[in-house]
Amino acid sequence: VVALTLSPMLSAKVLRPTATHGFAHALDAGYERLRGVYDRSLSGLLKNRSAVLVVAVVVFVAIPVLFLGTPSELAPTEDQGLILVSATGPATATLHYLNHYARQMAQIFRSFPATKQVFQINGVSTSGALDNSMIGGMKLLPWSQRSVTQMALMPAVQQKLDGLTGVRGGCLRQAVARR
Repeated sequence: VVALTLSPMLSAKVLRPTATHGFAHALDAGYERLRGVYDRSLSGLLKNRSAVLVVAVVVFVAIPVLFLGTPSELAPTEDQGLILVSATGPATATLHYLNHYARQMAQIFRSFPATKQVFQINGVSTSGALDNSMIGGMKLLPWSQRSVTQMALMPAVQQKLDGLTGVRGGCLRQAVARR
């Protein structure tokens, strides 16, 4: 109670304001100018409430229009020429088991004319925690040598991967552009 009531009052009586000099004076003067600008602006706005109301209505009407007109992604999806696949086998899957299905996945990748290279890593997952998983993919030919884009090819690859019965795999969307 004393700290909240008596201490501030005693401080006001005992401590006297002192004149500021140098940098502190410049800061105080700048703050007072800013406060004056704010006071004048606020007074002007309060005198013209109808103008403030019109601006507020325009902003609130524009919000849905701007929201619906803005694309969901600011940058378009880039064709990086790479399709990554993550696949998981049963919990008891061994490397021998994964190798069998990795060969089938590689055949699926090679069945597309736009494929340049195929790669596979078995016994590793994207989270690093599962031994019954594999990561693989296909590097595509350069843009000038293929007629299909990476995004157009992904559903076809996924459809063929869905035909594999021993593992469950899916194409991964790449979020970050690689340079």
